[in-house]
Amino acid sequence: MNQALPAWLAELPAALASGAAVVMIRHAERGPLIVGERGDDVPLTAAGRRAARALGGALPGALVGLRASPVARALETAECIRSGADALVRIESSSDLGGPGPFVADVDVAWEAFWRLGKHRLIERLVAGPGPLAGFHEPRAAAAGLVQELLAPARRTPGLHLVVSHDLIIAALVGVLRRRVLADDAWPGYLEGVVFEVVGGRVRWRYRGEDGLVSD
Repeated sequence: MNQALPAWLAELPAALASGAAVVMIRHAERGPLIVGERGDDVPLTAAGRRAARALGGALPGALVGLRASPVARALETAECIRSGADALVRIESSSDLGGPGPFVADVDVAWEAFWRLGKHRLIERLVAGPGPLAGFHEPRAAAAGLVQELLAPARRTPGLHLVVSHDLIIAALVGVLRRRVLADDAWPGYLEGVVFEVVGGRVRWRYRGEDGLVSD
């Protein structure tokens, strides 16, 4: 079954009209994780590769920036998007986008918490507390640093900048931005994500019908 194109595509023309937009998305569909293992090497499914190529072909305007988590499925997603877009842009990789990402301080402790709590409860515990969560950085400071990294290229170069990451990182970031944890049914599905619109010195985020200023 073909995956529908993500809803954030409809928001891009308006966002790009102002100059630059950054979209941080979850990778395409992957195979199942093995309980208790990190799963960094789990590849995309055939359907995931097709969906990522279709997304690349549907992007409006020129893709001027493409970054990805170093985790295999994120890099594979970026490659498929680049192929679908027929773009010459170089794929850059950063551990701040995954493996482990900006929120994780101790990978082993964080993965133990992932399997013990489940991903939804883990992000709820990280973002909403009470108190710090072992193995993780303070979420507001981590989110602020991530946003600055995401936006730096867009402040220099107008156009569309696409960033491929993971659902836990996006859910934690959006939770901090909106100041409340995402409901379970509002988590980013495959290729879903958050849009940042750069307008002069101000940045607006948009996610599933919600929006706000990053500086709020």
